[in-house]
Amino acid sequence: MRTGVFITSRQVSSYPAFLVYFTMPKKSRTWKRKEAIMKKGDALVKNGKPNDMVIVVMGPTGVGKSTFINTFFDEDVTTVGHDLKSCTSNLKHIIRPHPFEPYRRIVVVDTPGFDDTYLDDAEILRRILVWLATSYTSDMKLAGVIYLHDISKNRMLGTTLKNLYVFQKLCGDQALSSVVLATTKWSKLTDSSTGDARLDQLKTDFWKEMIEGGSEVFKFDKTRESAQEMVNYLLRPHHLDYDVLKLQEELVDLQKIIPETDAGMQLRYTLRQFVKMSKDKASQEQLQKTVAAIHALKISIPQQLKVMIGLQAAFRPSEPSGFMIFDHSNCY
Repeated sequence: MRTGVFITSRQVSSYPAFLVYFTMPKKSRTWKRKEAIMKKGDALVKNGKPNDMVIVVMGPTGVGKSTFINTFFDEDVTTVGHDLKSCTSNLKHIIRPHPFEPYRRIVVVDTPGFDDTYLDDAEILRRILVWLATSYTSDMKLAGVIYLHDISKNRMLGTTLKNLYVFQKLCGDQALSSVVLATTKWSKLTDSSTGDARLDQLKTDFWKEMIEGGSEVFKFDKTRESAQEMVNYLLRPHHLDYDVLKLQEELVDLQKIIPETDAGMQLRYTLRQFVKMSKDKASQEQLQKTVAAIHALKISIPQQLKVMIGLQAAFRPSEPSGFMIFDHSNCY
């Protein structure tokens, strides 16, 4: 039931923001499979509100996600790592008043990368999906997702590609207009033209489809102004229909299990390709961890067999790798 008068999307600009909010119906959603996926100690928003605006920060380990969040809030709200080990293994959300609309709150989520020091990728995906699915059932609104990329890296490694591919599947095409693609660590470059060349290749190659789908590109230079610019872009006046990540629909609306989601299938695909290209012991151990994580999801035996068949098929010699590693000094 709607509370207040009904207005069309064309009339939104002529009405105050508070009136537009109160015309929005509250949706009731039930995540029926959450007991089979959630674990004790999972990070959740226990007091989520229908007018909360969620911003999720994602990217590979060490890209600067925690630094970005601390810079935006102008205070140390999350721990920053200063060595090669992952610092953010659990999701952490920070809730603050909305800068423009006092009746709203913004919820910024710090996430681990899919190359964490201590956790396997399947467990990281599970934790991210649990948080997003529970926020969706609370009718919290997705303002957008910020994906960070380290521009100082002179190679597009397999782990970086894996993060990117899973991220794309996690979002889905329908939410790309609420995605910010941002580069970090420009200060590590001795020549800004090198960064510009790498950024051009990101736009024309790796980020091309997302940009065509409506994603915007920004630079984060460790100033609060650059962080605020990205967040303010995502908090710009929205339409009455808010974007939903594909994985939220898959888990809650379609009642899928994690291995059945596009992000889950993409994660298994990229791990398979990595193992095929590097037949070392570490790669085989990573595959074993992935299989163990699939069993830990507590899915039925038929579903486990279905997933395992997909993993086994990946090791057929006739299957193309579809995996590229670029190694150039000044570009990807």
